[in-house]
Amino acid sequence: MRHIFLSFKVLLTLFISVSAIHLPGQTSADSLIRHHEFTYRMQLAYERMTGSRYQPVFSRDFILADIHLDPANPRRFYNFSGDLSGRFFEVMAGAADKRTDYHQLMREALKYQRADGRFGDAGLQFTAADIDGEHMALLWGNGRFLVGLMEYYRHFKDRDVLNTAIKLGNFFKHTYDACSTPEVVAKLEGFGAKGIICFTQYIEGLVMLSEATGDASYANAAAKTYHLIGKRGIQHSHGYLTTLRGVHMLYDYTGNKTYLDFVRDAVDDLLASNDMTLYSSIKEFFGNIHDRDEGCSTADLLRLCLALHRSTGNAKYLQVAESTLYNAMYFNQYNSGDFGHHNLHGRGSGPGTIMAAWWCCTMHGLRALQDIKDNYALRKSANGYQWDLYIESDYQADGFSGSCRRVSFDGKDLIYELSIHSIKKGQTFRLRVPEWSERLEVTYRGTTSSALPGQNNLDIPNLRNGDKLQIRLSAKVRIRTADGTFVAANGTGDQQVNGSLFIGPFLMGIEQQVDPEFCAEPNENLVFINTLRFRGDQTCTADITYSHNGFPSLLKTTLTPVGQATFIGHSYQLARMDFAGENAGSITEEQLKSILNPSRNNK
Repeated sequence: MRHIFLSFKVLLTLFISVSAIHLPGQTSADSLIRHHEFTYRMQLAYERMTGSRYQPVFSRDFILADIHLDPANPRRFYNFSGDLSGRFFEVMAGAADKRTDYHQLMREALKYQRADGRFGDAGLQFTAADIDGEHMALLWGNGRFLVGLMEYYRHFKDRDVLNTAIKLGNFFKHTYDACSTPEVVAKLEGFGAKGIICFTQYIEGLVMLSEATGDASYANAAAKTYHLIGKRGIQHSHGYLTTLRGVHMLYDYTGNKTYLDFVRDAVDDLLASNDMTLYSSIKEFFGNIHDRDEGCSTADLLRLCLALHRSTGNAKYLQVAESTLYNAMYFNQYNSGDFGHHNLHGRGSGPGTIMAAWWCCTMHGLRALQDIKDNYALRKSANGYQWDLYIESDYQADGFSGSCRRVSFDGKDLIYELSIHSIKKGQTFRLRVPEWSERLEVTYRGTTSSALPGQNNLDIPNLRNGDKLQIRLSAKVRIRTADGTFVAANGTGDQQVNGSLFIGPFLMGIEQQVDPEFCAEPNENLVFINTLRFRGDQTCTADITYSHNGFPSLLKTTLTPVGQATFIGHSYQLARMDFAGENAGSITEEQLKSILNPSRNNK
């Protein structure tokens, strides 16, 4: 570790400087960003799917280009027939009122189904000798289209759509023998996004088809398929994780614990691997081929961990999902509403080139947010309701409706307000005590209840229509080291620590756009954890003092949650750095006052 070679007295004598860096002005939706962030992000994504502000516009021709093929004027990935169009039908099924043409688009899409049930190139022959990457591309897209059909049917019970899905499911069953031979599996190794994952990922749609029709043959076909995915190895992460989500759906459908064990073992191995990033996201390709993330894979991990938490009750999966939401999904989203890719490095993210993946991540990211809102943030329990994720949104559950907003962050507590619109009598409302919080305190109707130390939940009985709950969650200030261990910031003692700073659930970073001095080479600066000062502007924005690695100085920089990159630009970002221990030559309060108020030195 780098040591401090100059005393603070010498540093102060040589150079006392405070960088007057402020966040650029927020967007016109400032209050939404601060207090209704989850809802605002969903709104951005829906506007991307329905508006015309950004290119490419999701028009009729653009959406259907992968099933109504025009090779003379192709859209990117048109050969992955059904990939974009299927995702569109899936994600917009729960928001069909936002597209006046949604149902008409589905009616038109049904016309492009081929005689054997597939969508796309009718000339591809599915024999073991013929199968190559183009066959896999078609299977992938058709798998996503099947999910789109089934999600449409779940919402609207349209028999024509179900019949189309049945024909497509039969096509998948017929491809199994050709695609599952050892020769084909071996041939597809190294095909990346056109590898065996294109075959195994259709498990999800087949299980949904069995659930809708009562015909178990589709789920049985899926059950024969999943083992072909093999070990994580070197392959495309999105297809691998989509397959795992399908296998977990097999567990839900059959109750066979073999499927749950398979998914849990695979996820546990992934979470302990180098394929995870410091943002709690997933690399686009397993095996350290390159350090680029992918919005689809991150969304898959988020939904998969939430499903595992529901099935196992293991809190670690909920903790991973929560960190992935705030620090990977939020970071991944661009201000256009798109989700996509980012170049990462060992200590943060690379330059701010926009890599919005409108062909997949834009829709898959929104689908994850929908899933959280509809199924996981608030859920019905045996005795009432369980609130697991403190997201700013409206909530609906059987016999309950309400809304949550984040009121403020006062430098110590994250404060939320939960409004109860309606609730069944006699139902207990259970609030989760997150592992990132030291204390949960709830005030309503003039009384205050607190969770006891070590308590994982707090039960609030006898809630009534119209109640308003103020919820205070004290935010731990912690450093996560390279091995994933959390160290309390005030427990670092005399040790210098390399790691990432978390305020409550939020990973903090320093943006080059905000502070070019800190991020420019050399940037292995030493940050004094005892100088952390929150701005009191209702966000987690904080100022902190550091010693620059390239010249003698004491400077001030600004930390923001990494997810705010959506609104302040995805520039070069540092999210792992060196921290001086709480007692390791830390700056005193008197020195800090002098640094922050240079005029004091003249008095």
